[in-house]
Amino acid sequence: MCAAGALFSDSNCLVVSVGINANTEFEEALHRAHPNCDVVGYDGTLNAAKKARARTRTPFLRLHEQNFGPAIANEYSGRAVRLLKIDCDGCEFGALPAWINSVCTDQIVVEVHKSLRQTPWTRVRNVHQLMMA
Repeated sequence: MCAAGALFSDSNCLVVSVGINANTEFEEALHRAHPNCDVVGYDGTLNAAKKARARTRTPFLRLHEQNFGPAIANEYSGRAVRLLKIDCDGCEFGALPAWINSVCTDQIVVEVHKSLRQTPWTRVRNVHQLMMA
């Protein structure tokens, strides 16, 4: 992340983390370094054990047990989000353009996933279009 000290220094710091799965190391490290930040997570794929682990390790995390999609951007419209971390195994292609169009976000960290059902050219074009958005 660029200029993390300045990015997270505001008392109204909001971080949205998409795709928690069983790994909350990023959210934990961010909270240790910047406890003033509100951290909101989205993951609709968690089983009971993963939910319990997330709740135990990250009591500061406001976890929404739903998948990240275009409609979620409406909930944050008009709010400033310092960081959107998105790792959702393909949802970035549908959800991220809607987010970018309606939510003021300082930084976005995205893991882009490939689809084996696409030709290499189609994958490159889709990633390029996502990055251009």
